[in-house]
Amino acid sequence: SNASGTSYGSQLTFTTLSNTAPSVSTVSATSISSNSATGNGNVTSQGSFSVTSRGICWSTSPNPTTSNLTCTSGSGLGSFSCIMSGLSPNTTYYFRAFAISSYGTVYGLQSTFTTIAATLPSVSTNSVSGVSYTTAIGNGNVTSQGSAAVTSRGICWSTIPNPTTSNSSCISGTGTGTYSCTMTGLVSNTTYRSEEHTSELQSLA
Repeated sequence: SNASGTSYGSQLTFTTLSNTAPSVSTVSATSISSNSATGNGNVTSQGSFSVTSRGICWSTSPNPTTSNLTCTSGSGLGSFSCIMSGLSPNTTYYFRAFAISSYGTVYGLQSTFTTIAATLPSVSTNSVSGVSYTTAIGNGNVTSQGSAAVTSRGICWSTIPNPTTSNSSCISGTGTGTYSCTMTGLVSNTTYRSEEHTSELQSLA
């Protein structure tokens, strides 16, 4: 540009790059229990923008989205896992991996898994020991936790058959294995039988 006017060079053209989505794949669920499972995914490409969040979404209905239940695990490229918790036993769930960037939210293919049925713990009553006038030692054994961890175990007793935790009880630890606790407040000169007889002494789990 000068006092005589403005001059232009030859015209050229160019095209800006297209925005591309991230690529994410859904991998099979692992560690499936009655109330949780591990969701797995893999961000194989970030596309035009960095992946800022990645995770798993799930539902009992097909095609879950991030408006359903989700767990997240990091950002960027690579494999990831997170725990889907609060699930119901013996239920089929739909899940898929997702990746979020400035492009938007992208989902992997849908997959399914079924939680296992809930099972009760297995517990047995062992012989009573240390019997005195008003106390005795109750013994039990939790041989299996079932589908959830045993959070309390002990002995319950009563002067009538089939006592429950609403009767007298003592507590002794958690988990599997043998245990003992002291039954107190017993009546002297009274016969207490083990579970295999009158069920007046039962283990709790």
